[in-house]
Amino acid sequence: MNWTINGHTVRAALLTLTWLLAANPATARAQAPSTSELVVVVVGLESDHGAVRLALFDDPAGFTDEPVFAEVSAPTGRTAQWRIRVPYGRYAVAAIHDSDGDGRLDTNFLGMPRERYGFSNGARGTFGPPSFEDASFPVDRPSITLTVEVR
Repeated sequence: MNWTINGHTVRAALLTLTWLLAANPATARAQAPSTSELVVVVVGLESDHGAVRLALFDDPAGFTDEPVFAEVSAPTGRTAQWRIRVPYGRYAVAAIHDSDGDGRLDTNFLGMPRERYGFSNGARGTFGPPSFEDASFPVDRPSITLTVEVR
């Protein structure tokens, strides 16, 4: 069977074969992954007591207040580790070693932390947390391992 499209003759069989090949996933070009496995390793824990609290942020406006992922884990020795599947983007991580397990970051009378904490990129703030820009990192490949040291 032949069709005429814009003055050109097209064979139906050839057109059907082209459609079938285009629709077949085996012939489709592999697409770049849109998510990454982010492995976060927290090091520098004083002990294996208490809990390690991890928070992942993707927005400068909600940094330190509105995590997209938050989880508590028991330390394994002097480290803790998470595996998180995240979309490509820009993120920052905060970690706290809640060594007494009371669910909060203990501070002294001046408000200075008494328990260990850390941010991605080793970022530190002067009188408070660092900026999102200082702590953020790109997630732009299928797997990323990030080490956060708590001090």
